[in-house]
Amino acid sequence: MPDDGSPTDPGAIDPWGAPPPAPLGSAAAGQAVSDIAAPVLAGFVVTLIGVVAQNPESFLLPGLAIVVMLVAMIAFVVSVTCGFRARQFLWTRADLLAWYDGPIAAALDGAYRAMHRRDIATWARWRARVSASYNVGIVALFLGVALVCLPPARYGGEPVSGTEAVLRYVAGTLAAGAGVGELFWWVYRRRRTVA
Repeated sequence: MPDDGSPTDPGAIDPWGAPPPAPLGSAAAGQAVSDIAAPVLAGFVVTLIGVVAQNPESFLLPGLAIVVMLVAMIAFVVSVTCGFRARQFLWTRADLLAWYDGPIAAALDGAYRAMHRRDIATWARWRARVSASYNVGIVALFLGVALVCLPPARYGGEPVSGTEAVLRYVAGTLAAGAGVGELFWWVYRRRRTVA
């Protein structure tokens, strides 16, 4: 089953308009990503960029960390924008009938069927962009956090203690591992939907 919101069989046509998204909850999931998760994560990333920029001596590679986190922030904002655009094309026959008091004429009904199939296909493309940009953001966020965790050589004029350095390297490795794991999971899911 595709996870990007596209119909299972693009040739299958519902008795009215396009077939429902597959899986059926993908519309709500995409909206949750672009309306809630991506904006919250973008705000978190902006805050983290501010922390690194104000106190660069606390980090091993502050400039690189800021660049990677900026990529994450941009990807989350793109996800929100694509989600807004996708939502404009997601509608059902019930949405259409809410605009009319009486039955829709047969000719008009046929035109709306064709428009619905076209709009759902457009929605599926925008929904795929939401998913892709969100996943890029998640991977970049994990890698940015990994860079933030790496210890500087000195902190406050004193060398970083061995224990502190080890703990920060462990934290950085865990964050980088999560980013790489997310990347592999994303690629794996996309390969499964293509196959």
